[in-house]
Amino acid sequence: MDILKSPAVSGLRRMFILVSPNESSFENVEDVPDYVDQAVPYFASLIILEWLVLYGTGKTTPRLNDSLGSLSNGLLSLLHGLLFRSTELAAYVWFYQRFNFVTLPWDSPWTWLLCLLGVDLAYYWVHRFGHGAYNWH
Repeated sequence: MDILKSPAVSGLRRMFILVSPNESSFENVEDVPDYVDQAVPYFASLIILEWLVLYGTGKTTPRLNDSLGSLSNGLLSLLHGLLFRSTELAAYVWFYQRFNFVTLPWDSPWTWLLCLLGVDLAYYWVHRFGHGAYNWH
């Protein structure tokens, strides 16, 4: 068995975005793994490792209240997905079924490049309009 394909190493590679597009692209939504659930053990292990290294080298470890506050903020950031993900998905499906005029191949590099440029362009215009009509930079 290839060591890079083992579940433990694959999970660690996903934490640092060291996976190929073929490993992280899926044709169907049902095929997409639950990355958050898979990341929790690695995340917790790295936190413990950090504390052990800091303690072992005699450096100051983070205060427990700061650590718990940071973890709480991380959990709170997941609340949006719990509350609104189904609404976002339903809106996406509704628009896709009514306004889709071309279906791009999901596994084509050209599709990914086109989408990368499209999302970047959309981000640029949202950012630019966010400054208002007279506040350019």
